[in-house]
Amino acid sequence: MRLIWSLILVGFATAAVAQVQDDSPGFFDRLFRTDNADNNEDQGGFLEQLIEDQLSDAGRTVVIDGFEGALSGRATMDSLTISDGDGVWLTVTDAVLDWNRGALLRGQVEVAEITAAEVLLPRGPLASDDTAPTPEASGFNLPELPVSINIAKLAADRVFVGEPIIGAEIEASVTGAINLADGEGTAQLDIVRLDGRGNFALDGTYSNTSTNLALDLSVTEEPDGVLANLLDLPDRPSVDFQITGDAPLDEFAASVRLATDGSERLAGEITTTKSTDGRRYTTDISGDIAPVFAPDYRPFFGEQIDLDADILLQSDGELTIDRFSIQSRVLALDGSGRIGTDGLPRNFRLLGKIAAVDGQPVTLPLPGEVTQVDRVDLTLGFDAETGDDWTGRFEIAHLVRPDFSARSLTLEGAGQIVNQSTRQITANLDFEAASPEFGAPKVAEALGDDIKGAARIDWI
Repeated sequence: MRLIWSLILVGFATAAVAQVQDDSPGFFDRLFRTDNADNNEDQGGFLEQLIEDQLSDAGRTVVIDGFEGALSGRATMDSLTISDGDGVWLTVTDAVLDWNRGALLRGQVEVAEITAAEVLLPRGPLASDDTAPTPEASGFNLPELPVSINIAKLAADRVFVGEPIIGAEIEASVTGAINLADGEGTAQLDIVRLDGRGNFALDGTYSNTSTNLALDLSVTEEPDGVLANLLDLPDRPSVDFQITGDAPLDEFAASVRLATDGSERLAGEITTTKSTDGRRYTTDISGDIAPVFAPDYRPFFGEQIDLDADILLQSDGELTIDRFSIQSRVLALDGSGRIGTDGLPRNFRLLGKIAAVDGQPVTLPLPGEVTQVDRVDLTLGFDAETGDDWTGRFEIAHLVRPDFSARSLTLEGAGQIVNQSTRQITANLDFEAASPEFGAPKVAEALGDDIKGAARIDWI
């Protein structure tokens, strides 16, 4: 909601400032005179159209009704809607703007209060074709607006967010404040569910000049909350999640903590540092996440799971994964790789294993029927400096499901990745299932003791 109101204010203030600078004295008088009701009515209709024109764009239509108060210190608006090709996706009703109109002449938007009785966001806007970041993007910056914005109080009595936004419907009250001027910004936001079952709090500051980011974000929910449902956590426990950090982006470290039912599950740091080649991201997170999962899956994770990653995003868009590792009681996955600016890999290496130390079958954390294996091995490799060929092997020993089992399943692959102008990827795959059982005698009799197959895939 902070973004929506900021757009309204920026469009309103920019339009007003631009029109105030018009050479016509008559226009200036008409814009700022408030000595009769008729003139105020003209201002209301005029400014409604002005703001709509400023905020509407290709794929976005803004409609404002009942704008009263014009450029007085307190303006009201019956409703604002924003729509796209699928219809209205945002509705704001009974909005109040208490502001200092004279500050516009100083290039400032000073707002004592901006409130709304209701904000309805049943879905998000349709994605546009030009929203994806380009490889040449060079870090984060706050927008350098033609006016500064200072909103001392921002509030909505009821905000409705539809299921397409966060996977579940939610109603909440919102309070906050925002300040944005000369590339520096602060924001405070508190979202409290109207049913009293959770809250979201954000307190952050950022400066384009120093690149210092101070962030304190927390989400607290009672059992059966939005996060628990989004993550599909068994028994839908209470959730407490925090991210905090205070440092320049070139050496920023964010502390992350996740707790459920009052017990810590994951904790660690995500850091970002600037290098001569670009920006490096490292992750070191660990904890006992097993209690979060269904009882049958807890032996898979054990009492400790570790996630480590070291990733370099170069200024030209090339991505290098120097290290990626996930370790649990029965899982070991390690890899590295490099992806060029054309989106094709320059090299990759992936080694994975699933096996219990005591040799007992492992229950995989998969939905549906229980799936057990004795062992899983994965190898995958490619290096463009030594040639265009890639190889891989994926093998499962003794797979058991209620509807299917096999003594072994093997998938072997080889092919080429050509990074020149042809941009060609090929894969020759050989598949084999030894001693398969489908739970249907006629099917097993028709397929025999072993199943073998092959396939070739070409991507251009």
